[in-house]
This record gives sequence, structure tokens and C-alpha cells, in this order.
Amino acid sequence: MIRRIAPLALALFLLSSSLLAGSFSADSGRFLLDGRPFQIISGEIHYLRVPPEYWRDRLLMAKAMGLNTVTTYVFWNSHEPTQGTFNFSGGADLAAFVRTAQEVGLYVILRPGPYACAEWEFGGYPSWLLKSPPVTVRGGHALAGIDYAHAADAHRCFVLLMAQFGVRTVQPVSTAS
Repeated sequence: MIRRIAPLALALFLLSSSLLAGSFSADSGRFLLDGRPFQIISGEIHYLRVPPEYWRDRLLMAKAMGLNTVTTYVFWNSHEPTQGTFNFSGGADLAAFVRTAQEVGLYVILRPGPYACAEWEFGGYPSWLLKSPPVTVRGGHALAGIDYAHAADAHRCFVLLMAQFGVRTVQPVSTAS
């Protein structure tokens, strides 16, 4: 099971916690937080689907249900609606959402995609991708050509996203065990 979890998701795990000063790893089929076994008890909250004034309330409800973690997709099309124009404000202020989760005592797993399987417009891909070949809709897979043709675009958005948290370099957590 550990091998199936995306290394990038693990690399981003717990941005809101004291992990920045501690450690998170996977060993012998279990997660370790600061060297101790840690069970992720998580639910999904998409910050873009909840008005910012309700984030704290929804996160407190999640904590009251016994969760210690929330996960959220990062929808590329909301953060880069037109090529080269980025939005991390208002309802798209992911850093504020993560800070709010930290304040209520929850960890956060970010799932940056670039694809989001969440009944979100165009799977979270920005529509401007369709202007440049070889991207086609339903051409062999959901978006033929996107994985390589626009990797630089996705990377640029991801780097800006990480800068919201003061992260300059992201190293994946090893899932080999």
C-alpha cells in the first residue's frame, strides 16, 4: 500500500504542521512522524469549493469527527486561469487555507495533480492548454500529449505554489521499503 501513495503527496504532507522542523517518513509499511508511528485519519476538503469565511468552521467540524488530516486537490486551472497569470488570492489563497488548518490542529496533504479527479471543470487543467498541439481531449487518454508537452507549465505553477509556503525545493519522501 505504501508504494502506491504518490511520492509527491508524501513530500507535501503536513505543510501546516511542525513537520517543517520535524521528520516524516515511511518504513516497514507504516508512516513515521518524528520517528513514531503515525496513522493518517483524513477527509477531503476542497478549499476552492468552500468560501474562505467558512474554512475554519468546516475544518473544526473535520477535527470534531476525529480527523487529524485533511487532503485537498490543487486545481491548476484556478491558479493559472490564463497562461502566465497566477491567482493565489481570495478563495484561491491556498496558504491561508493551510494556515487555518494548522490553527485548528490539522495536518494537510496537498494533491497538486496536475489532473484532479474531483468532478472539476476539465479535470483541473487550464483551458488554455487546448490552444497548443499536441493536446487533444480524449485522444488515447484524458488529455493526450499533456504529460510531456506542458510539463514546464505545470512545473512553473507548482514552484509558485510552493513559494506560497516558503518552500524553494521539494524532495519526495522515499516510498521504497
